[in-house]
Amino acid sequence: MRRGIKWGVGDGAKISIWHDWWCGEASLASQYPEHSSINMDTVDKLMNDVGEWDVNKIKACIPSEALDNVLKVNLPRFV
Repeated sequence: MRRGIKWGVGDGAKISIWHDWWCGEASLASQYPEHSSINMDTVDKLMNDVGEWDVNKIKACIPSEALDNVLKVNLPRFV
């Protein structure tokens, strides 16, 4: 990507929470291998019904050290 361009996850339905590199410096599985067996598969499971991050779901399955990186990822704006 070019400098100044932000990447977003879209609806998150095709992005693996643990195995794809979608936030931070690498995949969450490689950054936090002790947590990678948690049973949530795709990023859309971390969003609420209106397409915003669901902080409670994130806190329940993502290591607390990764929370800020997740919340920095741009979500699409649906009008």
